[in-house]
Amino acid sequence: MDYELLLVSEKTQKECVIWIKDIIINKLNLKCEYYEKNDYISICLEALTIIIDLEEIFSFDMVEECFGLKANLSAQLQVFSNTYYDGLEIMFGVIKEVINDTEHDLLLLGDSSEMILKRYNNKYSSNTIKDYEIKFPFDILDVEIEDSSK
Repeated sequence: MDYELLLVSEKTQKECVIWIKDIIINKLNLKCEYYEKNDYISICLEALTIIIDLEEIFSFDMVEECFGLKANLSAQLQVFSNTYYDGLEIMFGVIKEVINDTEHDLLLLGDSSEMILKRYNNKYSSNTIKDYEIKFPFDILDVEIEDSSK
């Protein structure tokens, strides 16, 4: 399943990749492989792949219009079906460390732009806390999350 993590950050795309790779290796104690191409960089783990596009992303205007978040960084997260819940735990572990390392806003979207998690002005909300087909490991984040599906 594909997810998109959108961030408001002062980091460049390459700095963001180094930051996320450092989180994976040094804070989550996981091994990963790193591949850099002309237009994207990918970080590959056993349960998921993170891809950061190095070219301009045109969906930022749509994100601001729909979710009120002026993001400037985007990471595509592909969680593999055969290790799905392991991938979700890694994804939420990375998000927890991002939350701990910065006070900037973020948005995690699922398929069809479903808002899984939003941090805006240090307040957290989600449309998927209750009655959603997938049980996300929100407890990993150790933050209070408002149910915005109402």
